[in-house]
Amino acid sequence: MSAITSVQNPSPNFIAGRQYRNRARGVNYAQPRRPVPRIASSSESPRIEDETLALLARQIAKTDAIVLDLTVEAFRVMAEQDADLWSSLEEVDYQQEIVTAQVARRQILEIQGGRLAFGRQYLSDEAVILFWDRAISVLMVLCRTGVQGNEGNLAVALRNAAPLFASASRLPDLIMKADAAKLLKPEHAATIRERLLKLEDLWDSVQIPLTEQGLEFTPWHDLRDRMDEARRQGSGGVVARHNPSLIVSSTLWLLFITTTLGAVPMSYFAYGYADHSLGSVKSSDFWFLVQSCLTQLFGLWAAWTSMTNTQARSIWRGALLVLTALITAVAPVVFVFAPSPWGDFLAWVGSAFQAYFSMQIAIDTASGRWV
Repeated sequence: MSAITSVQNPSPNFIAGRQYRNRARGVNYAQPRRPVPRIASSSESPRIEDETLALLARQIAKTDAIVLDLTVEAFRVMAEQDADLWSSLEEVDYQQEIVTAQVARRQILEIQGGRLAFGRQYLSDEAVILFWDRAISVLMVLCRTGVQGNEGNLAVALRNAAPLFASASRLPDLIMKADAAKLLKPEHAATIRERLLKLEDLWDSVQIPLTEQGLEFTPWHDLRDRMDEARRQGSGGVVARHNPSLIVSSTLWLLFITTTLGAVPMSYFAYGYADHSLGSVKSSDFWFLVQSCLTQLFGLWAAWTSMTNTQARSIWRGALLVLTALITAVAPVVFVFAPSPWGDFLAWVGSAFQAYFSMQIAIDTASGRWV
């Protein structure tokens, strides 16, 4: 994960890789100086207290520290190998970028030494994206500088990249552990997995030069096996939680089917031996009421599940849902033991609120609040 913790503060090697590619296309953009990154805890970003999340953050920081070292080395290699490239990017002040990376590296060392504590922003999805973009950009830059004429630089780059993959190979297990304990938001866990899988593209780009250099890169195979295992384990419930459209569509279809099939017992009792006396258990109205209440309770259960897995949680909505479920459950009892139009009225109230909660499921999904 990146020590630069916001989209407005892109990391040094993220900019380096982009500027390197832009120069190859004849494009050069000046970038303003950025403040020193803050990854330690503060009043605005409380420290990570959970042990599992702290372990995940420490392992990501270990990987990030390697990337920061590669960042400084990449800029130095670029400066030594292509003075024109360095001068063409002098507006960006890459000397300051190196200083920024070194400061972030020292912060990580202080955190690893126990003198500072991680802030929760270190686990944000934006930071994850920037971190993996930076990792790939730096390694690509080093590999390209080697291909341009200095094969020794490529060998050094690949040797330096081996600890990065070895450190990253521990991340899938930690991510799955944190995800299973529901310590990470689903989109954050999915983002981390996505960025890990992007390393496959990097591996494909350096595999041939690696073989030519006669270097062994066994940690990558370990990472690939672990990610395959993560994908297999994630093909069940975890993936289902990450696919709200499938959940919502399945729920709505079940509601439709149960409502439609409810006409079968109603028709049987209505045209078979049912009477129409108020309060009778043989009344077609009674069985229609039972069917309607069961459907409503199922819908309310689905709404409860949706509400507890969205960012739109609220006390009043939960209380209203529980009250609606109680009203719905009482309606058939009132119809039998206290025959009056109140039984039908209670069922109507439950039906109205059940429809409201069903629509809320679709609204939460469409607005992206299902997490």
